[in-house]
Amino acid sequence: MLASAPAIVPAAFLWSRWWGALLWGLLFLVLLLLASWLLRACAPVDPSLNVATQETPAPPAPEPPPDPTPVLKASLDDAQADEKKLKAELASLQNDIKHKVALCKPPEPPKPPPPPVVAKAPPPPPPPPPPQQQAHAPPPPNRPPPGMLPCDWSGDSGGEGVTRNKHYLGEQPGFVAINYNLYVRPDDIKVMYRGQMLAGTHGPRSGRGGFGFNWNPVAGDYSVDVIVTGEMWGTRWTYAMSCPRGGR
Repeated sequence: MLASAPAIVPAAFLWSRWWGALLWGLLFLVLLLLASWLLRACAPVDPSLNVATQETPAPPAPEPPPDPTPVLKASLDDAQADEKKLKAELASLQNDIKHKVALCKPPEPPKPPPPPVVAKAPPPPPPPPPPQQQAHAPPPPNRPPPGMLPCDWSGDSGGEGVTRNKHYLGEQPGFVAINYNLYVRPDDIKVMYRGQMLAGTHGPRSGRGGFGFNWNPVAGDYSVDVIVTGEMWGTRWTYAMSCPRGGR
């Protein structure tokens, strides 16, 4: 107990000194404030001294923003000009496409051929001779042998190539008439007897016509060959032959 007592005394002494220093400091501050107040209250003031508050000038007003109308109008004009240009280019492209489409059209199919001309009935045979000459008309020829056509005959055919008809005219001499219709496409008709041509069209012909020949047969050979030659495909022909009638 006696050994620990001296250690407590110094601690209390230190605390008392610290509080004393703090009080002296506060007292010194109070004295300074009092001295300053007394000096301001007792010192004379110069009447010419004008104390004024210095005011800071207000900053200038900001400039108004620029008017965007001219810029917008210029942009609108540019857009309208671009639109007109695009429309012109579009019209040009459409015309170009139409022109190319017109060039690419498929060729038109060929027109159908005209319908064939309707064949008309062959002309009637020559009229019979007057009554005063009928007494001199030759009797009708004999009946043709097998494989031959009679003389008083008419028929039609057609096509490319050669058609050969053998007609029996009989032994009675006279004039034989042949009327024909070769329509549009030309054909050639020949009447041959013993290797010689008695009559004919003398080359390909078209349309209607007729010819004849005098029949003077050689004994034992009483037939002629009528040869029709088609020069091209699609021909048509008709002819009618009369029997020999009184010599000319």
